[in-house]
This record gives sequence, structure tokens and C-alpha cells, in this order.
Amino acid sequence: MAITTRYTCDKCGTGQPTAEQFWSVGVVVEHGGEIIQYRMRTCEKQMHVCRPCLQLLGFYRESGPTPPALPAPPTLEELIREIARSQVSEMTGAT
Repeated sequence: MAITTRYTCDKCGTGQPTAEQFWSVGVVVEHGGEIIQYRMRTCEKQMHVCRPCLQLLGFYRESGPTPPALPAPPTLEELIREIARSQVSEMTGAT
């Protein structure tokens, strides 16, 4: 006699023989008093979802190509030189 376990997505209903591509997603609602410093868990909703449903819910994103690196910001010295050049060009252009 063999026992077979089948894992089923709570959102879409698709099933798989392994739990490797399933995640537990849940919402916990907490409240706490302002005077008494404590937190108490009041409600918990949890479901087990497959990877496509996890992507639809916005919790999982495939790792894609890394965005290109931004150019390095100008240094203080470069900014001072640019300001000096613009001032000199204004003075020479005005005469």
C-alpha cells in the first residue's frame, strides 16, 4: 500500500506532488493599546499558493537582468571647476 500526497494551491487549485514550489502567504491583524505597551494577535488568515499565484499577488518576482548602473555624481571639485569656467566665460564674453 502506498500513500501519495498531493499539494494543492488554495488560490487557483492546481496541484503538484511536491511542496517545493508552494509558499505560505498570510495576513495578521494586530492591535495594541497606547497606554499599555503590548501587542495581541487577533486574526490570522493564511493560504498556501503556487509560484504563478505568488507572482500574481505581487510577492514574487523573477530575477531578471540587473538595471544599468547610474553614472557617478560629480565631485565637489568638478562642480567648483564648472562654476569657475562658467563665470570666466561670462566675464570674457561681456568684455
